[in-house]
Amino acid sequence: MESSDGKYHDVVCPADEQNIAQIAWATAADTQKTLKAAQKGFEYWSRLQVEERIAWIDKLRNTIIDNSQLLRESIMYEMGK
Repeated sequence: MESSDGKYHDVVCPADEQNIAQIAWATAADTQKTLKAAQKGFEYWSRLQVEERIAWIDKLRNTIIDNSQLLRESIMYEMGK
């Protein structure tokens, strides 16, 4: 997601102080936009049948498993461990 004011924040690995990523620095307007999207998403989610929710959660689970190595490395570098 882009920041509405174009500002970014460096993610620094505490182990070696290397910049490992840049993330958008959210403004108050960005936060409100995200909150409204989450509320809209909740409304949609709450109308889904249980079977559809299960299918989405299963898809999320499989995506996490498929990307587990990348997720582990990202956490490792961010935490510096």
